[in-house]
Amino acid sequence: MLAIGLFAHLQVCVLRFQTRKALKTMTVEQCMDIGVNPEEQHLEAKKASIKGFLQDVFQYKKG
Repeated sequence: MLAIGLFAHLQVCVLRFQTRKALKTMTVEQCMDIGVNPEEQHLEAKKASIKGFLQDVFQYKKG
């Protein structure tokens, strides 16, 4: 069960990384369409790095 939980968590972290990476290339108009303001876009896009990915991996929160 531990391995399955770890694998599921890694999948979520990879998806989050890919989404944040995609935010970097979006225009302001596209962000407004999905309800993200430019400040939020910038903050989330900054997390699209190896450091941000590893922080997500090691800060697992049950929810």
